[in-house]
Amino acid sequence: MSMLRSLGIGIGVATALVGWSASTVHAQPHVESRHDIAFNRYYTFEQIEDHLRAVAEAYPELVELRSIGKS
Repeated sequence: MSMLRSLGIGIGVATALVGWSASTVHAQPHVESRHDIAFNRYYTFEQIEDHLRAVAEAYPELVELRSIGKS
C-alpha cells in the first residue's frame, strides 16, 4: 500500500482497481452459532465446563465430552 501512496494512488482508487473493499472481504462465510463464547475475557473453570457442556449439547454430531482422568 505504501508503494501505491508514493505513486499518489489512494486507498479508494486502489480498492477500485482491485475490485474489492475491506468491508466485503471474508475469510469464510458467516455461520450463526448455536452457542456463543466470547474470546475477549477469562473464564473460571466452572464457566468453561458450562461452555463445554453447552457446545456438546448444541453440536452432538461433532462433540462428545469424555473424562480422561483426574489430577
